[in-house]
Amino acid sequence: MVIAMSVLTLSAFAVMFFGVMTYWQLYDWLFPDAPYSDKWTAGDFVTLGLILSIGLTTAVLAGWRLAQSVIRPLKSIAKAVRAIAGGDFSARAETIHSPFGEAESLIADFNAMAARLENAEIELR
Repeated sequence: MVIAMSVLTLSAFAVMFFGVMTYWQLYDWLFPDAPYSDKWTAGDFVTLGLILSIGLTTAVLAGWRLAQSVIRPLKSIAKAVRAIAGGDFSARAETIHSPFGEAESLIADFNAMAARLENAEIELR
């Protein structure tokens, strides 16, 4: 999970960085004799805003997908927990493929615990 978030952050930074670099390379190519000025023009602000918007949109979309891949297995476990709390000891969490091994491991451990609870409840009858 930490690696995925680090990759996401670095990717968003790379999109913004290379966007700015591409802008200046294109500017120099299109206007080779343009005088450089320390003052920012409206076009510079608009370009920077567009580049930042693209980078942030990329980060938000990737973050959304990452969050969904974490939340989906947790929803499965929560559904099974509610069923067990309601007295249905045969409930199990659905095994959902996740890019994170921790989520699959959590589901497997939860299902093993639920099976032990079901066996203990049957023995008590």
